[in-house]
Amino acid sequence: MTHRPATLKISRAEIQILVARSSAKDEYETTMLTEVKKIVVRIGDAGVQIPIQDGQHIEFGRFEKLDSYQFDLTPYDAFQNGISRRHAQIHIRANRLFLVDMGSSNGTFIGDARLMPAEPQLLQNGQEITLGRLQMTVYF
Repeated sequence: MTHRPATLKISRAEIQILVARSSAKDEYETTMLTEVKKIVVRIGDAGVQIPIQDGQHIEFGRFEKLDSYQFDLTPYDAFQNGISRRHAQIHIRANRLFLVDMGSSNGTFIGDARLMPAEPQLLQNGQEITLGRLQMTVYF
């Protein structure tokens, strides 16, 4: 049996509230997380809440058996969308979110920029990312 994080519908109004809450800025003008308890990943019309705290990571890919830190993209046509078994990770360090490509075959992108494998890139609240050909938006 596959374990998946709870999937729930999130309205545009609720997403706008998340965007407004995450507007704290540091001296580098990057979005900071004030008290991380979850991130919301929006894939199509589905919004998925993923609990996460500073120092933790979430791994995205195609998994047969899941650990608590893994998010299975199989239900989102992962294979057809070019998702590798271990595709990418989101890390939280010092109240900032970073996206890391794990050497995927079809790439990890922030906007149109392809990430180099194993090189963390800072994520902004509401930023669109693409794993293979699967587009999603990350809110925190």
